[in-house]
Amino acid sequence: MKEHGKNIRLVHNPAAGDDSNGDKDELCQLIEDLGHNCTVVTKKDAVKKIDPQTDIIALAGGDGTIRMTVMGLLEKKLRFKRPIAILPQGTANNIAISLGIPLDCEKAIGLWRNALLKKFDVGMVIGLEKKPLYFIESIGFGVFPTLIKKMDKKKRKILVQKMKSKLH
Repeated sequence: MKEHGKNIRLVHNPAAGDDSNGDKDELCQLIEDLGHNCTVVTKKDAVKKIDPQTDIIALAGGDGTIRMTVMGLLEKKLRFKRPIAILPQGTANNIAISLGIPLDCEKAIGLWRNALLKKFDVGMVIGLEKKPLYFIESIGFGVFPTLIKKMDKKKRKILVQKMKSKLH
């Protein structure tokens, strides 16, 4: 039985997870099969020009896509708050798992019929740089984030060196 149509803004990250994830057209079709209207935007456009008629923002991606969109929505200070629906397509999907959302997108969309809204907190800490850092699911501190940051810089330097050597 089809529901009365809601306007769904599907934020799709095609780079999330692996090849077994549904593409944006498949996900949109699943949403439209429930009787909803579906508009697809990319991850980078997640919070740009949100139509006032949007009822739900569906996030098809992983924890990074969810975090980026939620943080963008918080900064945007929208006039009307909209529910977020998570369609897990990442590698770990920790946020979806902690909220009890099925990892199968079709099953997750199917739950919308009888969905109960769940509130979740966004945490904030102030670090050594004295600026607020926001998080949803977890935060790391101590020596490990410093090591990760240094390793990322080192990996970037190595990649740049390899690219330069290939050009010469």
